[in-house]
Amino acid sequence: MITQGYWGECLTFPRSPASERREIACYHSASFRAPTQAVVWVRVALRMVVSALPPDEAERAYTWLECGQWKAVHDLANGEPVTVTVTGRGLIIAWCLRPARFLLVVPHSTGPLTRGAAYDRYVELAQDRNLAETDPSTSSHAEAGV
Repeated sequence: MITQGYWGECLTFPRSPASERREIACYHSASFRAPTQAVVWVRVALRMVVSALPPDEAERAYTWLECGQWKAVHDLANGEPVTVTVTGRGLIIAWCLRPARFLLVVPHSTGPLTRGAAYDRYVELAQDRNLAETDPSTSSHAEAGV
């Protein structure tokens, strides 16, 4: 089944002269079901770094956080890519969002996997492969009160 969604990437790389090749220092990506989710992802990250930006970049970031986000949601909903870039402390951080189509190979969960659900799935798989760990309550350490 093919489903419509949005793909986001966050790229961090050192600021260098245009003639030099840029090496990516950090890369993060995520998928989203709605344009608002993608923009919130950028908003949260931008709010975390805005205090470390030079005053002019911080002002530009705050302007986007207050006004530019709505245009970004509109553009994504209309099939247009969105890029938000800030520069500071010798780094360039760019968030790139774009519409995407995803081929669902397995059913998509309705939300993030909780720690309990992830562990339960691990145990199910391990039991299927006869690799499940023993229950700590039945070990000799539990009996000895260690």
